[in-house]
Amino acid sequence: GNYSIATKTEHISDLIKRAGGLTPEAYPKGASLVRQLPVDEKRTAALKAIIASSKDSVKIKDIYTSNETAIGIELDKILANPHSNLDIIMQEGDVLKVPKQLQTVRLSGAVIYPVTVRYDKSYRFRSYISRSGGFAQEAKKSKSYVIYANGSIDQTRKIFFFNKYPRIGPGAEIIVPKKTERKGMSTGEVVGISSAMASMSLIIITIVNTIKW
Repeated sequence: GNYSIATKTEHISDLIKRAGGLTPEAYPKGASLVRQLPVDEKRTAALKAIIASSKDSVKIKDIYTSNETAIGIELDKILANPHSNLDIIMQEGDVLKVPKQLQTVRLSGAVIYPVTVRYDKSYRFRSYISRSGGFAQEAKKSKSYVIYANGSIDQTRKIFFFNKYPRIGPGAEIIVPKKTERKGMSTGEVVGISSAMASMSLIIITIVNTIKW
């Protein structure tokens, strides 16, 4: 429901307490806080420019160009230790979302068959990729990332020659970007380069022949 802020230092844990606590069906690890940000025209223009110039097929979500931002919180840890540094002070317009128990994982981007599958705590990143038919040929595996139910994001990291993929939680979304398409040279460009190389070779031969050894 809607609640007015009781004090200037009202924390998330205080609001949850006023709301009567969590229900048995709640999934605190998937909770998120949506906050209204002051409209910054320069910031919005800069973000739009970044999105327009992005080469990856999976673009930044529209929320990042609006005046709203999703804050990834750890509600389970907040409730276990109220007023800790994790327990954010509420502001006017904040929306605290606590989902029910989540049982699926979504896969999108450069996979054979984008799909939503059942969450299984024994599955790892590659196990879920297999459930979608595997990586597509144009997949940019090293840039894969995961958006968790609480709005936080984790990306694949390179360790030596191996990819260390993010962990997966209930309600997460796995996103695999596509590789940038490489444009091959046209026939005209090939002919032009070949002609230039032939001309350069002829010049070199002429210079060599004119040198008196």
